Amino acid sequence: MSLEAALAAAARGWHVFPLRPRSKLPAVDRWEQRATCDVDRLRDYWERHPGAGYGIACGPSGLLVVDLDGKGGANGPGEWFKLRDAHNDPATGTYTVVTPNDGLHAYFEQPAGVELRNTAGRLAEGIDTRGHGGFVVGAGSSIDTGTYEAVDTDASVEPCPTWLARLLTRKPRRPVRTGPAQGRHTRYGAAALERILGRLAATPEGQRNVELNTAAFSVGQLIAGGELDADAVSELGTVASRIGLSETEALATIASGTSAGMARPRSAPR
Repeated sequence: MSLEAALAAAARGWHVFPLRPRSKLPAVDRWEQRATCDVDRLRDYWERHPGAGYGIACGPSGLLVVDLDGKGGANGPGEWFKLRDAHNDPATGTYTVVTPNDGLHAYFEQPAGVELRNTAGRLAEGIDTRGHGGFVVGAGSSIDTGTYEAVDTDASVEPCPTWLARLLTRKPRRPVRTGPAQGRHTRYGAAALERILGRLAATPEGQRNVELNTAAFSVGQLIAGGELDADAVSELGTVASRIGLSETEALATIASGTSAGMARPRSAPR
């Protein structure tokens, strides 16, 4: 089923790639670059990855997907309706997918002249977005908790509402931090940061600057993906100092690694 669903998505002009069976994780590396609409390439992917689900790379597909979380007490759909009402936006028939966790994915076209990227909780609690640098699990794919199902397989993708594009391009107010690994860190980002800092702290002498560069690259990816706030960079500096790297050396490595990582955003799979 997933190959047929992937081919149907590709027929819409969406760039797709295989996911690990019953998982939200990519089955290929460099998934954004390898996502494709080419039927022959997709058939080849599925020959090598039988049973795979599929992801849709939002950036190359020209999509902005609003991810409305409905699990664990979250009420993303309800918050979305409140936002629409507040902006006098009537319900649209845009292509929508029901997720296995009582959530929704509402698909919109990326607005012209703007490159909307991933956000996490920026619009409201329970509402994330996936754009350039992000992907969503496509309808017809299954994970352990269920199957992603399109509400109407023939529905078109509507243009991104003006008010939504405006909210996503407006500079957010800086949050007040109340302790380590808080602020705008998502749960995914905070857990990833903890692992990154733990590896860095345990790195043996002689490999520490290389590991710091790797850690800074990962942090940069997560910042650009909306999973971490910029204060994560200072936490890198704290650990670098603790393991004996000089301030001058560490700052240069962190700046270089973070900058490179931000050009390759990474976020939690949806």
